[in-house]
Amino acid sequence: MSFEGSVELHVTSSKALLIIGSHMPEVVASHYALKVSWLKQLLLNHVDWDTRESIACLLGIVSSALPLPATSDVISELTSIFSQTHKPRFETQHGALCAIGYITADYLSRALMPEIFLRKTLRCLVDVVNLETSALAAVAMQALGHIGLRISLPQLEGSNSDGILILLYDKLSKFLLSDDVKAIQKIVISIGHICVKESSSSHIDMALNLIFSLCRSKAEDVLFAAGEALSFLWGSVPVSDDTILRTNFTSLSTASNFLMGDLNSAESKQFPNGQSEHSEGYHASARDAIMKKLFDELLYSSRKEERCAGTVWLVSLTKYCGNHPTIQKMLLEIQEAFSHLLGEQNELTQELASQGMSIVQTEKSKLVEDSEVFQDGSLGETASGGKLNTYKELCSLANEMGHPDLIYKFMDLANHQASLNSKRAAAFGFSKIAKQAGDALKPHLRSLIPRLVRYQYDPDKNIQDAMVHIWKSLVADLKKTIDEHLDLIIDDLLVQCGSRL
Repeated sequence: MSFEGSVELHVTSSKALLIIGSHMPEVVASHYALKVSWLKQLLLNHVDWDTRESIACLLGIVSSALPLPATSDVISELTSIFSQTHKPRFETQHGALCAIGYITADYLSRALMPEIFLRKTLRCLVDVVNLETSALAAVAMQALGHIGLRISLPQLEGSNSDGILILLYDKLSKFLLSDDVKAIQKIVISIGHICVKESSSSHIDMALNLIFSLCRSKAEDVLFAAGEALSFLWGSVPVSDDTILRTNFTSLSTASNFLMGDLNSAESKQFPNGQSEHSEGYHASARDAIMKKLFDELLYSSRKEERCAGTVWLVSLTKYCGNHPTIQKMLLEIQEAFSHLLGEQNELTQELASQGMSIVQTEKSKLVEDSEVFQDGSLGETASGGKLNTYKELCSLANEMGHPDLIYKFMDLANHQASLNSKRAAAFGFSKIAKQAGDALKPHLRSLIPRLVRYQYDPDKNIQDAMVHIWKSLVADLKKTIDEHLDLIIDDLLVQCGSRL
């Protein structure tokens, strides 16, 4: 990677170098420890945001090969940028903030940082949050979050002063009320990171209040970010500190598939994200507060936006923290909440409720094996019927086949096709869920195909759409499938010709 070439080339090459560094950190660190000055030039002067972020993370890896005094010198140089008389370019400030978080976190993974130096570094970041625009403040918060993954952030002025979250509470509250969605995402996730090692109940309460203040947000990305932050506060998320700090990590949804079996078992142990036994008691109270907020206020709220937020957050916790004992004990209550939300008119709420049902069903060994898929009346009602009839028909289809548990697979496929181009599909890895659903249904294709053909012509447009989505997910060759199952299709149509179809 050189200064010559296009911006696109720099973006691609810096990301590639970071990927190599995440897999071979010692090799990359020892090689580029001699080129720190060159990396700093890229960090502070490159015009591309992604390139600066990649180089910042790479510097965190490379600093592990530097002596501690040399690492301190790099941090001091970066923090001094914010005490200059003339304000530097935005790119310079952004690159410096990114790197301060990564490099300080690396230092703390190797040794205790001198208290005065640590507080000076944290003060620099806090001042940026207080004095700068939301874009830079969000990056400063991200840096504080990265440091918070390694240690519980100390008070800035000694043991009698307020903690960092308390000092920043009013400022962060204003940022979270703004229209800058990207900044809000960074800020709210950083709050979750800061609390990973936090052992102060007042600080954890502050964090929860900030996150809960987003419960009426109509921005999907904000709700997903808040769900991720709550998962870090809950504990037992399926990623380690090093995964976040030394790889091209972007979010839990892209880095893990906790309940889908893709995770290395070593990372799914208790406290995989470095949470200490000492802080476990404080996080237990946070878990109680989260569940109280969800079940007593949001999930059954009279406001549709609060029910939507509660659904997103409960799906997040079930997916990312699903192996935690508290989640395991509450699977039946969680299933009941999701089934109640299937009748929602809000599309996001309804889709995520159905995905939540599927995630819970994945843990079916924890559920009563002969429990009803849906109890009478549990689907609720909507003013116009809406998509609720779709779920009833999917239940009917599963029951006709003699496999009521397949309802979850039908729901996965129906919702996957409908949300292929939406942000929520990426947020929770729906494509992988849909693939597993398709694999589970393949043994039943012989009895399923005739019914799917018939249901695609249902008078209800919503039922038609759902069945078409399932059909497209399961059938690769339309003509071949029809030819091979023609006799079964005709027999089914003859039997059903006296029905409403």
